[in-house]
Parts: sequence; C-alpha cells; structure tokens
Amino acid sequence: MKFPPAPLLCRALLVGLLIIGLVGCSGSKITKDNFDQIKLGMTQEEVQAILGPPTEASGLEIPMFSGTMSKWVRGNAVISVQFVNGKVVAKEFSKPGK
Repeated sequence: MKFPPAPLLCRALLVGLLIIGLVGCSGSKITKDNFDQIKLGMTQEEVQAILGPPTEASGLEIPMFSGTMSKWVRGNAVISVQFVNGKVVAKEFSKPGK
C-alpha cells in the first residue's frame, strides 16, 4: 500500500521538528551557575535534581559511615562532589582554559 506524499512529508517534518526540539532542550547542566547552587549539607538527591545523574561515582560504606565521590563531566567542564553519610562535604568545579 502506498501512502500519498503529503502524509509522508508531514510525518517527516514532524519527526524532524521533534528531534530539533529535543536537541535544543538538552543543554548541559554542568555549568558554573549550577555548581554555585550546590551547598554544603545538601543531599545526593538534591544535587542530582540540579545536575542529573553523575557521570561516574565511587563509594565506601562501613558501619556508621558512608562516603561517595561523584563526578559530572561535560566536555572539559567537571563538577566533583564528595558526600559523607549522604550529605555534601566538599565540591569543586574545573574547566581548563577558563
């Protein structure tokens, strides 16, 4: 069965606009402004609400203590956050050349 050219053109146009819209909305959250929103004592969930899921994370858990180091990387911008017992204790923003 052949479809008339007009519906195919409309579908292709709609798909193209959808892709452009998605790419335009996918701006990086790894920015100095978002880094500045992270405060000592924030929870991992609060930080992830700002930055999204980390690019990489490693952790250690022993009775009465847990520690996690999380990194968000986009291009040459890196945000590193250290959590102790689920709360921010240290943070760092680096962007070489800036």
